[in-house]
Amino acid sequence: MLAGWFAVMSKEIVAGRSIKMFDPQRLRSHSSILPEYSGNARTYSFRRLRRLMKETADSPRVSAALLAGGKSSRMGVDKAGVIVAGEPLWRRQLALLRAVNPDELLVSCRPGSGYFDSEQNIILIHDTVLDLGPLGGIAAVLQKARFDFILVLAIDLPLITAQFLFRLIAASNRHGKGIVPRDEEWYQPLAAIYPRACLPLIEKHLLGPDRSMQYFVKAALHSGFVSEYPLAEAERSLFKNLNTVADLF
Repeated sequence: MLAGWFAVMSKEIVAGRSIKMFDPQRLRSHSSILPEYSGNARTYSFRRLRRLMKETADSPRVSAALLAGGKSSRMGVDKAGVIVAGEPLWRRQLALLRAVNPDELLVSCRPGSGYFDSEQNIILIHDTVLDLGPLGGIAAVLQKARFDFILVLAIDLPLITAQFLFRLIAASNRHGKGIVPRDEEWYQPLAAIYPRACLPLIEKHLLGPDRSMQYFVKAALHSGFVSEYPLAEAERSLFKNLNTVADLF
């Protein structure tokens, strides 16, 4: 899955030297791939990239899905169009998923959103039943996905990085199942990996009285569909989401 990206990057890396050897403009052009770069790249070594490549080289083929079907009722405007770091959130999150080079890219959104209509090489999925929450969006992409594992990302998690998504893919590969981050007793299920095999369990929960993601994830863990990914202290801040205008500041 990462072979194409590393093939390009390997031409620009001198083995054993830091990425700080890159031309700055070239490095900025890969800011969605290395989004934790923030003015210097001293912490990014070829060794770290090589280790990441080794961990993910034998990964099963993976679908990626952007969940953009929420009502954005607390924000007051569609979150997808909110400007973050100079670009619309929908474009930022789509670029983030493309950075991990998935085998297919899906977008779950509400009918008439319009943001993704001109995008190429994506599978657009309009919610047929509205207001089922994120679990409904995940069900929709699992129904359409061609591959056994689906990396999902919510539209309103702008601090998530490609490096973190790579870690999830590597963890999924090690465990041979889906991966859901856990922050102490709270799960972070909207930057996670789910297997298509858990679709019947999702559909069962959608028919029940509790469609919350926390309730579903606990059931998926109990059923063996997913494993936990305990968040490191430095990773917890990645999950600040955008619910209101105040969250932008």
